[in-house]
Amino acid sequence: STIYAGGRLLIPETDIFHKECWDYLEENRVTAISGVPYAYEWYRKLHVFGRTFEALRLMTTAGGAMSRSMKEYLLQEAERRNVDLAVMYGQTEATARISSFFLNDHPDKIDSVGTVIPGGKLTISLADENGCGEIVYEGKNVFLGYAHSLNQLFITEQESYKYTVLRYTGDAGYIDGDGYLYITGRMNRYAKICGQRVGLDELQTEIGKMFGQKVGAGNDRNIWNERTGCSMGTTCVATLSDPAWQCEVYSDRGAATYDEWKVGLQKAATVLNPGRVCFAGVNFKQILNKNHIES
Repeated sequence: STIYAGGRLLIPETDIFHKECWDYLEENRVTAISGVPYAYEWYRKLHVFGRTFEALRLMTTAGGAMSRSMKEYLLQEAERRNVDLAVMYGQTEATARISSFFLNDHPDKIDSVGTVIPGGKLTISLADENGCGEIVYEGKNVFLGYAHSLNQLFITEQESYKYTVLRYTGDAGYIDGDGYLYITGRMNRYAKICGQRVGLDELQTEIGKMFGQKVGAGNDRNIWNERTGCSMGTTCVATLSDPAWQCEVYSDRGAATYDEWKVGLQKAATVLNPGRVCFAGVNFKQILNKNHIES
């Protein structure tokens, strides 16, 4: 898109961890800096935004969920430099773009990934009572599928536009009253605990807010036994003091009693990292309600 718009690509000879990379970009008056959220974490650690970048007009990010703290940091940078900050969402099968917006124009939508791109349509499939379900995108930029014969490779552009193509993204989310899309997680990142459908990505976010650290939420790994029995939904949540690290949230669905679960918790702590388990809760619902939390 940069070349199509008449721009040029600056390709340093070194990677981002070398000073020469940023010297090159600054000397050639870079106007747009892009990166996935993880790249921006490194830009910040490397003090990249301590440079002047006098010609900079745009910062863009896509390719994953960016933390709220990083968005707030980039919003401050965008305001200080008087540049735009574009947050985008897409998938390769939709030619990499489904929604976008300038976050600096709508800071009240900081948790959103924007509105649908021109010519596209967004819907939510099998939405729950909160309007959350699978994100479905429709548009001409969605690929037609995989070719299974040589003839299928020769379909013309004109013929391809006859198709109405839906893309079931596999992402979970909702659309607010203003048409802004919010992603809450992946459809396959859900666990059913004591009859409660819990989104593990949402759980991860909520626990992170409570303790000011990054945490990881994962499906039941059955790491300490192979039994099946009472589904207590008990969990062991581990966080690390360094926010750059992540580990897992485990549930022991095989424990028949609370004491048995405590034994499993100790074993889980050994597997994760001795001495690094921060807290444990009886079930996901109580953790989200911030009750019954043990040191």
